[in-house]
Amino acid sequence: GVVVITTNNRTLSALAFAIAWLEHVVAIIPVNTHHLHQFIKPEEIDSVFRSNGFVMKDLIGYLPIGLTARLTWRLQWFLTSFTGVWYAQVAKKEAA
Repeated sequence: GVVVITTNNRTLSALAFAIAWLEHVVAIIPVNTHHLHQFIKPEEIDSVFRSNGFVMKDLIGYLPIGLTARLTWRLQWFLTSFTGVWYAQVAKKEAA
């Protein structure tokens, strides 16, 4: 099987952007929705994958292009090699 995970990275970039900017500056997410200690680094997920017989196949970051005029939840995203804020990780279970 294949597992795809999308989440926040536990970095200062994520603190600044995912928490401070989205919750406090543009206020499109309620304050205290995110907590940095709950974010997880890609290598931590990879460790869990490996211990359960999965092999990481892909890791890619994603960032918003900009907000819509109404500052709604509708963000436009682009893929990037930068995984410091948000990322997607794909793993595949190795045959037994």
